[in-house]
Amino acid sequence: MLTYGIPMKYFQNGRLKVYQIHSAHGGSKEIMDNCKRDIAMILADLRPPFRMVSRIVHDISTMNGMSVEIELERSTHQSFEGFGGSLICPYDVSKMEPSRKKKWLDELRANHHSIIYASKFGEGSVVMSQDLEK
Repeated sequence: MLTYGIPMKYFQNGRLKVYQIHSAHGGSKEIMDNCKRDIAMILADLRPPFRMVSRIVHDISTMNGMSVEIELERSTHQSFEGFGGSLICPYDVSKMEPSRKKKWLDELRANHHSIIYASKFGEGSVVMSQDLEK
């Protein structure tokens, strides 16, 4: 983190926390169970307002991984008003399960308030969800 200009004081005073999540493989149930444990661990220490940068399913290159990720995105979006913080969910779309990629992307757009698309480092655009509905 120091290499990227993030001072140690933010870690020392608890303002910045980094969590190692489990790499979940297998069927949808196994992946979902591991993700729920990780989510509970992360949320246990947080006090609103907070900001999170995370994608909880490590491997979205499989049908099971992407299905669980979409299910978690949907449930988070539906209960977002009471969440107490904000989220940034990074995706490398080149690693997304390919057979239903367009459907996955449509689902992700439907379950986020805004989207930042960056095709290359330093290039990108922001799309607000209400603009997507037009």
